[in-house]
Amino acid sequence: MITKLHQLIQEASTRLGEGWVVIFVNQNMPRPAKPYISINVLTVNVPDHVIYSDLSPAADSFEQTISAWRVADVELQIYNGINSLDTVNTLALVLQSRSMIEFQQTIDVAVGERLFIGYVPELLGLSQYEGRGIYQFRFLYTEEYTEQIYNIETVVLSGDCNETITTNP
Repeated sequence: MITKLHQLIQEASTRLGEGWVVIFVNQNMPRPAKPYISINVLTVNVPDHVIYSDLSPAADSFEQTISAWRVADVELQIYNGINSLDTVNTLALVLQSRSMIEFQQTIDVAVGERLFIGYVPELLGLSQYEGRGIYQFRFLYTEEYTEQIYNIETVVLSGDCNETITTNP
């Protein structure tokens, strides 16, 4: 999920102009130079929906892919000074553009319900504020895991049987 989300926002940021950096919040590193976008995953909802692929034979085993869709609430924080509100509005439109919807399809994600958009300056120190645009939305994506299932080709039993074996008709 993290890779797909970062990939989506990185691609969208290229449509905002040059020099945009995309990071995740709460990283132990200095703030990058503006303009930048920080990504915060607020919640992840794991629906009770799983798809099991048919078993496909490999050399000495079978493979089965387990896949499922997920829903996450995501918050983007856009730091672009006084232009942060204009930028967050533009970014919301960019994510709905035809080319970005096609890009979302190629990486198997979608931007769902738009939850919040606004200008919420961040307090720095005790008396200074930094311009910050906020955009929250539902992020739909898929996850998958391929499992190796080893098969038993032959079972050899040996022993003595001193009793009569009966079967029911």
